[in-house]
Amino acid sequence: MTPKGTLVARFSLAVHGPDNSTTWFPVLAFNQRAERLKDFVKRGMPLNVVGYLHTREGKSRDGQPTQIREVYAVTVTTPGARR
Repeated sequence: MTPKGTLVARFSLAVHGPDNSTTWFPVLAFNQRAERLKDFVKRGMPLNVVGYLHTREGKSRDGQPTQIREVYAVTVTTPGARR
């Protein structure tokens, strides 16, 4: 929950590139989407995520300013799921 009472679901998503590299992104879903995901998403589960990349200012562990990239989820489904 945010201080204003918005429900937030947060999980990490690995994106595998064509060169066998892996990039990890934190994914955030809000409100009703977050409510549905809490019973749906399990660790290690393959997911299709449609969303947009959001960059915000933050601080690193040593206190230095840094940019944090997150994906704000619009749709989260399992591969092969029907609409």
